[in-house]
Amino acid sequence: MAEETPPTTSESGTGLRQRVWAGLVTHKTRVFSRWPWIARLVAFVAYVATGAALWGTGYGIIRLPWLAIDDVVVVGTDQVDVRAIYDAAGIRRGSPLLALDVNAVTAGVKSVPWVRDVRVSRHLPGTVRVEVVERAPVAVFQLDRCYLMDEEGFVTPLNGRTVPDLPIVTGLKAVPFPQRESLEPAGRALAVVAEFPVLRNTVSELSLADSTRMVLILSPRGTPVSLPRLTGRDRLVMLASVIAYEPDLLMTASHLDARFLGHLAVTYSLSSNGNRI
Repeated sequence: MAEETPPTTSESGTGLRQRVWAGLVTHKTRVFSRWPWIARLVAFVAYVATGAALWGTGYGIIRLPWLAIDDVVVVGTDQVDVRAIYDAAGIRRGSPLLALDVNAVTAGVKSVPWVRDVRVSRHLPGTVRVEVVERAPVAVFQLDRCYLMDEEGFVTPLNGRTVPDLPIVTGLKAVPFPQRESLEPAGRALAVVAEFPVLRNTVSELSLADSTRMVLILSPRGTPVSLPRLTGRDRLVMLASVIAYEPDLLMTASHLDARFLGHLAVTYSLSSNGNRI
């Protein structure tokens, strides 16, 4: 009896699938070639669908309850009231941590006058850290209360009972309260004073009583030094050099006038017999 052989096919299953897929691709290509707007429509719908899916996923992650803000930590404050930082930051507890506008928080905290710089950072799962850098005071003055002043003329009420060892600014009026622009020249001058030990250790006061000039008061005898209202750095450098070279001026001079560029006029104290003291 003859042996039966299994029927053969002209191609395998894999080859058939490849031919079917190639036919579909060819059909789509013909359709897109004949009607190109269909290809653009399909691409647009796919783009919108993908974007919506990604946005929905991201929005859902941002809104996860365990990623909500539950703590705001403020560090670096000394003179600034922490409550002023919280109010300026405008951070709402319970709001999404990942949706926090760090730039807006930074700008808000920087609007506090005594804040020089700030760094805002987010920490999982729900903490916001606000690092504050306060301004450096160069002087104090007293009106209705004691105030600190920095080199740009910004002021803040003294927080605490201990007055720092800084020059005192006098000759100010409480009403109207001094504007920053009017205090800035004194702040710039005292910032230069702080750079030179010979001035830092002798300047005890800066008077703004005269609208045409500012006057430094030097210890130990209270020797006045007249300066222009807008004093450049060069005059203070000259004053520091003269005092360092001739320290006896602090005991013998009754007045120093540094309003003339490159020149220091010295008025000496005289004894009863006309001799220089």
